[in-house]
Amino acid sequence: LELENLVELVPRKGAQVLDMSEKDIINILEVRGVLEGLATGLACKKMGAEGLAELKSLEERFEKAISEKALEEIAEIDEQFHNVIFASTDNDKLIQIFNNLKLDSSIPAIVAHHKGIIRAIENHDVEEGTTMAQGHVKYHTEFILRAVRNKETK
Repeated sequence: LELENLVELVPRKGAQVLDMSEKDIINILEVRGVLEGLATGLACKKMGAEGLAELKSLEERFEKAISEKALEEIAEIDEQFHNVIFASTDNDKLIQIFNNLKLDSSIPAIVAHHKGIIRAIENHDVEEGTTMAQGHVKYHTEFILRAVRNKETK
């Protein structure tokens, strides 16, 4: 993506989206949705008690950061949350591809998405986990597209 001038790799932040068309954003997030669904489905099968406890702890910290309006911490915890899920897949290629497709977004519905993902993993429910993860990415898609459209009208 960096070679295609779609993202810029920023140390400690991952890939940052450059000027992209709405179609580019939709395409990337469609792929990310499938990857998140796959990773969450694998996590439903593979994640142990320690990983699940870490997800729950991160979600508690996430909600606290939201109440404190600690935006930088919110973004960091959200990234850690998804990293725990992807790490549990034990699939280095999946993790690498996912890291190349990270996009920034906002917070409002993320708490509900995270809780749904945790519930699915805890219940070993691959179908629910896949659906929740893909819905989470759909939310990010809609948020980013709104931001792009607002930027274009200014």
